[in-house]
Amino acid sequence: DLGALNVQRGRDHGLPPYNEWRKYCNLSFAHTFDDLKHEIKNERIRYKLQQIYGNPNNIDLWVGAVSEDILQLSKVGPTFQCLLVEQFKRLRDGDRFYFENSGVLTAEQMIEIKKTSLARVICDNSDNITTITSDVFIQPKHQNWQNCHHLPAIDLNKWHNSLMPANPCTNHRKQSFQDFEVPEQLLNQLRNG
Repeated sequence: DLGALNVQRGRDHGLPPYNEWRKYCNLSFAHTFDDLKHEIKNERIRYKLQQIYGNPNNIDLWVGAVSEDILQLSKVGPTFQCLLVEQFKRLRDGDRFYFENSGVLTAEQMIEIKKTSLARVICDNSDNITTITSDVFIQPKHQNWQNCHHLPAIDLNKWHNSLMPANPCTNHRKQSFQDFEVPEQLLNQLRNG
C-alpha cells in the first residue's frame, strides 16, 4: 500500500526520522511521546506510535507527519506544511524563468498574468463549458456559479511588441521578435510545401 511504500522509500533514501524534521521545522524536539501532544492530540495514536517505535527518535517521517492533526485551512499537519512550503519556495526561487523574477515579464505583462485563474483556463480550453465556479478547488455547492465570460481574461496584446532574450538559456541580452531571421532554405520549403 502507499503508506508502506512511503515509509520504505524514506528509509531507502536515508531520510532523517520524524523528530529531526520537527527540529528542522522549528517544532519542539520530542523526548517522550507525550511531547507530541500538541501536534498529535489523540492519545491513542501516540500510544500506538510508542508501541511500534519505542522512542520518538525512531518514528519514520511519513508515519509521524500523517499522524499529526491537520492545521486549520490546511490538508496537512505542521511538519508536512513546513516541508511543502520549503519545497515550493526552493522550486520558485531556483527557477530563473519564474514569472515573478525581475526581467522575466514587463509590469503590464505581470498584471495580465495575475488576472488568470484555473477557472478561466478551464473555460478557455474546454468544450461546452459556459459556467464555472470562480474557485474550482471548492465544491460547487459552497459558492455561486459564474459565466465564463465574466471571469478576467488575459490581454495578450501586452506581449505584441515584447522583447525576448536572444537565447534565454545562456544570454540575457534582449532582442526584438523582428530581429529574428528565417533561413532562406526554410522559407523555400515552407512556400513549396
